[in-house]
Formats: sequence, structure tokens, C-alpha cells
Amino acid sequence: MVPDYRSDSVAKRRIRQARVVLRGLYFLCSAMTLTSCVIALVIYSENASQFPEPLEIWPTIMVLIVASISFALCLSVILSYFCTRGGVKTANVIDRYRFFFHWSTILGFIIVWAVTTSVFHVKSGQPQDLWAATCTAAKNDLIEGNDIWTICTASIWISGCGFTNVGLHVFELVVSLSILPLQALRMKLKRDIDQAERTPMSSYMDEATPFEPKSLDESWHRVDYEDRFRKVDNHSFDSIKLQVA
Repeated sequence: MVPDYRSDSVAKRRIRQARVVLRGLYFLCSAMTLTSCVIALVIYSENASQFPEPLEIWPTIMVLIVASISFALCLSVILSYFCTRGGVKTANVIDRYRFFFHWSTILGFIIVWAVTTSVFHVKSGQPQDLWAATCTAAKNDLIEGNDIWTICTASIWISGCGFTNVGLHVFELVVSLSILPLQALRMKLKRDIDQAERTPMSSYMDEATPFEPKSLDESWHRVDYEDRFRKVDNHSFDSIKLQVA
């Protein structure tokens, strides 16, 4: 069966496009989550004195740490497209290390993002949480100024981007599992080619039909060729003809 190279090329192109889209979405979600966390924490630190009691900010800090790690990994992949000589190839190498890190922790990343976002979301129901306290204060006009609304909005963005990261990682896991058979076939083909290249030429020469020198005008002829054909008697070298014996 002859393989369909055209459909294989289309599949590879779509996989590359999906990778670029996924890397861009990872970068955007991580950047938005990181920015929202920084905005919420900075504005709270400037207005902490307006709250009667200190608020719990550790859920936001937890999300900030996870978002910082994810942002650093995604940024290195994006920059490798433009700032390295290899371009896409270097980006794939860097993303491979990132993906190996994800394979070892991809389920962990899903769990971390899910748990972190869930804890952040659940803690928002408590009155001393940064998200709940700021949104409550903003809705009831307990604290004057637009900064409280900014913290509330940033907290909502943190929650939304966190669940989006969970969905993206689950989607990447599904895509990765779906292309495993193709990667296994590619690795097997590469091993076969490498093994063929390492095979010494002597093994092929042993299987080849030996050559023997004949007369000067007949030059070199294969032995089995001479067994099947005989030369017509003709003294002219240019008019040598072979007939089936």
C-alpha cells in the first residue's frame, strides 16, 4: 500500500498550526493571569489601610507563582521563534523540553491549576478573602474609589484565566495522546534508517554478483550475464551483439 504523502503533509501542517495557536494561547492566558495578580496585589497594598482587618492574599500569591512559572516557559518558546537562528526548529526544541516538563507534570499542571483556581474561587466566598472583600466593598460602596473595583475585576480575570489554563492543558493532553501513534511510527522509521546506514557495505558486497574481467574488447561483464548470453563472432568491437543462448 502506497502511503498518502499529501494527506500526511496536510496533517503535519495542521499539527504545526495547532502548536502555534496553543503556544500563543498559553502565553496570553499566563500573561493575563500574571498581570491580574500583580494589579490586584499592588492596588491592595496601596489601599490596605482602608480595610478594617487584613485580608487573606495567599490564594492570589499562589496563583501568581504558578502563573509566573507558566509565563516564563511560554515566553522562552515565543522568543525562540524570533531571537534565535534556528527559528521554528529551536522553538520546537525548547518547547520539547517544556513539553517533557509538562509530560512529567502535565497532569500535575492540570491539578495545580484546577486546585489553585478552585481554592481561589472557593476562598472568594469567605468575607476575609481579597476577592470577596473587595467585590463586597465595591458593590456596597463601603470604600470609596475605583481601585476597589479594579481589584474585584482583576480577581474575576484571575479565576477565568485559571480555568482557561486548565482547559488548554486538557486539550493539549488529548492532542498529544492522539498523535502518539504517528510519533511512534516516525521513531520506528528513523531507527530503521539509522540501522541501515550503520550496516557495513561489505554485507551488501557479499550478496552482490561478482564481476570478472573478460577479454580486452569485452571489458567487464557479470558472470551470470555471460551464462545467459553468448557473444556473436564478430571482430569489430563496435558491432558486438549478444544473443540469447
